[in-house]
Formats: sequence, structure tokens, C-alpha cells
Amino acid sequence: RYRAVARMTDSLMQADPENRQYQKDYIATLSRLADLLAAQPARSAEVRALTEKALQTLQPLVARPDAGDYEIQQYVWLMLTTPFDDLRSPAKALPFAEKAVRKTVERDPRVLDMLALAQFGVGKTEQAIETELKALALLPKDSDSALRRELEANLRKFRASPPTTKGR
Repeated sequence: RYRAVARMTDSLMQADPENRQYQKDYIATLSRLADLLAAQPARSAEVRALTEKALQTLQPLVARPDAGDYEIQQYVWLMLTTPFDDLRSPAKALPFAEKAVRKTVERDPRVLDMLALAQFGVGKTEQAIETELKALALLPKDSDSALRRELEANLRKFRASPPTTKGR
């Protein structure tokens, strides 16, 4: 069904290339299909192709001055978490993660977490620790949410790494 929706949404995008809702729907469908197929190792080539297509669709959207929060966050997340080493690029994600943090006025812990992951990915460990601490400070202190556990795990990973402020 996701393949059918992707084909239909791709057709709609081709007919109306400026329609941002079609673009968002297409990206979301590609991402869901890739996530579903990723559980099947035999589908790795297909997952890679879907990931590449999502990145190709997102790149011109995030480069626009009026890029939306959704597009920026999807792009950053894919650039940081794709299982394909040659497609992953914390360096490319970093300026967009910084933009996302500015757009959310440093009030979204998930966005701050993405920035921390990008900073860590380029070797800015101390900055990543500071950013992750800001993200954690936005969560209720007595919370034991999945998000808190995830951010705390990232913070432990950052702290276990040798400190550096150099970019890669």
C-alpha cells in the first residue's frame, strides 16, 4: 500500500511541483516504507534507494529560505540516522539542525537533541554535551519518559567520548 501511495503522490508532485503538501506526503510515505522494509535485510538495496529519493526530495526544500520545520527536521534526522554510512552526513545536517533550533527558539528538546547528535557527529563533543543538557532541562524533572531516557543515553555516549571541539 505504501508503494501505491508513493506512486500516486509522486504523480501528484510531478503535476504540481510547488505543492508542499504533496512533497511532505511523499517524503513521509518513503520514510514509512523504508522503515518497514529495513526490518528485512534482503531489502537493503530498496531501503537505500528510498532513502536516497527522500534525501533528494528534501534537499531542495530545506535549501529554500522559507523551508518548513517538518522538512528541515526530516532532512536532519535522515542525515544523522540513515543506516547507510555513505549517505549519513552530520556535517551537512549541522547547519540545518542549527536552523531548526533557531526556528523553535531553543524550546524543543527533540530538535536540540538532533543538534547535539550533529555536533557530536562532527567531533564537537563539548558542544554536544551542552546542547543535550539544554534539551534535558526542558523536560519535567520527575519524568521517566522514553524521550528522557533517549536523551540521557545520548548524553552518556557523548560523555564517554574523548572531548574535542574540532570539526570533521
